[in-house]
Amino acid sequence: MQGIMNDAKLLMSRNEQLSRELYIETDRRKELHNTFEDMKGRIRVYVRLSPVCQNEVEKKYENYPMRARFEKICRDAQISITKAIEEIDGEGKFKEDCWVRSNGGGGMSRVLAGGKVFEKSGVNLSVVYGSMPQEALQAATERGVDRAKGMAPGERVPFFACGLSCVMHPKNPFCPTMHFNYRYFETDGGVWWFGGGTDITPSYINEEDMKHFHGVYKNICDKHDPKYYEEFKAWADRYFVIQHRGETRGLGGIFFDDQNDRDPDKNFEFSKECLNSVVNAYGPTIEKHKNDEFTQQQKEWQLMRRGRI
Repeated sequence: MQGIMNDAKLLMSRNEQLSRELYIETDRRKELHNTFEDMKGRIRVYVRLSPVCQNEVEKKYENYPMRARFEKICRDAQISITKAIEEIDGEGKFKEDCWVRSNGGGGMSRVLAGGKVFEKSGVNLSVVYGSMPQEALQAATERGVDRAKGMAPGERVPFFACGLSCVMHPKNPFCPTMHFNYRYFETDGGVWWFGGGTDITPSYINEEDMKHFHGVYKNICDKHDPKYYEEFKAWADRYFVIQHRGETRGLGGIFFDDQNDRDPDKNFEFSKECLNSVVNAYGPTIEKHKNDEFTQQQKEWQLMRRGRI
C-alpha cells in the first residue's frame, strides 16, 4: 500500500510539473503567435500598402509613379528624423507600431515617450486608398478646388493619399514644440495635389532661434519660387489661429495646400526638401536649450501654453 501511495505522490508531482510546463509553453506559443501576426502586418506595410491601380498598369495616367515616389520619401524621412531625434535625446527610443486600414492601406507609427529630452514625440506615416463621397472630398480642400474632376454626379471618388506627420514635445520649457505634416493626394480621375508645412510653438521666445527656424524654410522657398515664402508664411499665420481664443498657436512657419500649379516633379522636389529640412530647422534649437535650467513656474507656463494649442 505504501508503495502505491508513493507512486501516486510521484504521479501528482509529475502532473504538477507538466501543468507548469504546459502553462509556460502555452504562454510562449501565444507570444510567438502574436509576434508572427505582427510581423505579417509589418511585411504588408513594408512591401506595399497601396496596390497598383489599373491606370498604373495601363500607364494611361502620366503621373502614376508619383505615389510610390512620395511614399518612399516619407518612409525615408520617418527613419532619418526619428534617428536624429533619438541622438538628440540621448536615452529615449522610438517604438514602432504598424496598422492596417480595413478599407485599404495602412501605416507605421513611431512614438518616443519619457525620454531624457522629449516628453513625447510621434512621427507617423499613413498610406491609404479607397473611395469616398464627392462631398467628403470637396470638404477637405482649403480653397474650394474641384477635386472630383472627371467624376459623374454622385459617383464615389477612388483616391490615394500618403502623408508623414509629426508632433514633438520637449521637456524643457525653453525648447519649443514643433509640428509638421507633408502629404500627397491623387484620384483616379487624374486630379493630384501636394500639401503640408512645418510650424513651431515656443513657450519662451528666443529671436535668434526663430530666425534660424524661419530662415531654413525661407531659403528653401526662395530656391523654388521667390513668392513662396511670403505666401506660405502668411498662409501658416492664418491657418494656425485659434479662432475661439483669438490667438495664434505659435510663431508659425510655412503651410500650403492644393499645390498642383506646375510640373509635378517640381512640386515633389519642394515637398521633399521641406520634409528633409525638419531636423536642420528644429534640431539646433533643441540642442542649444535642452540642458537650460528652469523653474517649476516656467514648467507650469509651458504646460499651460501646451494645453491651449
